[in-house]
Amino acid sequence: MRTAKSDAPRSVSQQTKKLLTTEQVAKLFNSQPQTPRASFCRKGHWMGLTPRKLPNGRLGWSADDAERLLNGEG
Repeated sequence: MRTAKSDAPRSVSQQTKKLLTTEQVAKLFNSQPQTPRASFCRKGHWMGLTPRKLPNGRLGWSADDAERLLNGEG
């Protein structure tokens, strides 16, 4: 039996807290949403960013990685 808060399983919203949708990440880089989708399909990444496949089938892109790339750190 789980009684402590730390033992409780994380909800999907907590697991995906720092993820961006394909539309959001494309907008950050002034691109169309199809651009990162096509690049991921062809190369396995888009500008070095690799998304995570979510349970609903969509792609989740790391907000931290996108921010680093925008700042020239990646």
